[in-house]
Amino acid sequence: MIYQFLYSIVALCFGVSVFVRYVNDGMSFGFRSALSLLVLFLGEPFCHHVVGEFGGLLLYGLACVVMYMVLPAGEVALKDRVVLITGCDSGFGCALAQHLDSQGCVVFAGCLHGDGERATSLTSSCSAQLKILQLDVTDAQQVDQARQAVQEYLGPDRGLWGLINNAGLVYFGELDLLPFSMVQHSIDVNLVGMLRMTKTFLPLLRKGKGRVINMSSIAGSVPLMFMCAEGAAKAGVEAASHILRQELKKWGVHVSIVQPFAFKTEWQSSESMLKNYNQIRQTLDKDTLDAYGLDYLDAFKHNLLNEESLNEDLGQVIGAMTDALTSRGPRAWYPCGRGTRSLVWLSNLLPTSILDMILPLLMLQIDVTPTRLRER
Repeated sequence: MIYQFLYSIVALCFGVSVFVRYVNDGMSFGFRSALSLLVLFLGEPFCHHVVGEFGGLLLYGLACVVMYMVLPAGEVALKDRVVLITGCDSGFGCALAQHLDSQGCVVFAGCLHGDGERATSLTSSCSAQLKILQLDVTDAQQVDQARQAVQEYLGPDRGLWGLINNAGLVYFGELDLLPFSMVQHSIDVNLVGMLRMTKTFLPLLRKGKGRVINMSSIAGSVPLMFMCAEGAAKAGVEAASHILRQELKKWGVHVSIVQPFAFKTEWQSSESMLKNYNQIRQTLDKDTLDAYGLDYLDAFKHNLLNEESLNEDLGQVIGAMTDALTSRGPRAWYPCGRGTRSLVWLSNLLPTSILDMILPLLMLQIDVTPTRLRER
């Protein structure tokens, strides 16, 4: 009798929780919703009579908790909501601006070259609602001017719905080879720029109970060769995002990380990679050049220019950023790209000695030993 009562309590709690979720979040009925009903009405008799009283009760309770966690979250309409996206000259930022504009959003598109050809092209491909901002996230004056422009549009009563910190850059190369100006620039744009933008727009985000979406990269979680500069910056982005998520929860502001891997954007193009390589080569001193040797540098160049493994379809990343903007319960982490989730998990689980043997294979198509090590 006591077990029957406990089963009823669990079923009642689960049913009420799902009902409240539907009412508050406006959830749509789908496969997971139907599955939750099966668990509610068929799970109890199955667990009680087939599994057993105590074990069945534990299984039924666990099933209810799992089903509640995987229920689809409701969505909010994007029409007329105001969002600001940085780094809209190309890549993810440009594609997201076009997509959100098509959904009826008022998009403030921050471009490094506000009067450039790409900004003009973006304007011509979108509605009159899209507004181009001259925005270099490393320039405090331009960031403040962007805030003034957005605040003027919103007026005294409205808040900002979304800040997408997408502006970023990639410099590939070992720290020993990279000129420090590249390292500094990577940190300034990828990390300091994100912090500056978030800090500046927080008053508007608090008022709008909006969302902050920070673009990271696989290098922020997985120690990949040639990505020391980006990895240092993006690891900072992820740490700051996790902290901000806790700090801003009391204001109703959600913070999400989007973590893409192996997508082809302007920074991964052959032209950009060749420019990256030439900058490195021109700044190498004679001792470093002699230590690594031309064979090593040629192999490094070959790896930079290899685009075969890159995904040109940006749809998965755009979908993740859109979900973070529209979901009533956005996720904290959106891994994008084949193998991203597995790589992050493996880097956390595998012993360091094994990880250090596996990860270089992902970045090196040609194994070349620097000249000075080969001569020993």
